[in-house]
Amino acid sequence: MLELEIAGPVRDLTEDEVEARNAPVVLKRIRDSHLTVARLLAHGLTPIQVALQTGYAVSRISVLQRDPTFIELLDFFRLKEEEARSDFNARLQLVAEDATQELHERMQDAPETFSNAELLDVAKTYIDRAGFAPIQRSVTKTTVTHNIGERMDAAHKRLLDVTPAAPIEARRSSAVPIEERGFGRPDRRD
Repeated sequence: MLELEIAGPVRDLTEDEVEARNAPVVLKRIRDSHLTVARLLAHGLTPIQVALQTGYAVSRISVLQRDPTFIELLDFFRLKEEEARSDFNARLQLVAEDATQELHERMQDAPETFSNAELLDVAKTYIDRAGFAPIQRSVTKTTVTHNIGERMDAAHKRLLDVTPAAPIEARRSSAVPIEERGFGRPDRRD
């Protein structure tokens, strides 16, 4: 039997003690590793992926994600990530608008410089981007040939090639003939 020594009297926990045990742990100092974890999570990686990259245990990352200071840090990086994405998208949109304007001006000023193929390509691209892409249908034709006779002959030949011919012994069956059991046709005597 296991003997346990208890350090002090056994008693129930008070509500304050229960709340203190369930209170989230607050980071006392934010380290570079915390910043890295927060950046990676804000970038969209899962806790498992972050754990593999940083060496933190998944359970520790889970604890960090409940820490109020870390939550604030995570929100900061998520906001920065959104701003960077928004800035990039805005720049892409400006480039697209400039290119479209330049193309439109060239088509207005000197339409003869464009070949029919180039105009068709431009039209297809813009129509496609506007949501009117061509519908592609593919037809698959399958031909099935059943050469069962040839296949059976080939299988039989393979069987003969593998199995050596052995003499077949004929044995008299110990079974009672049908006629003797009373099931068969009556004997005909010619």
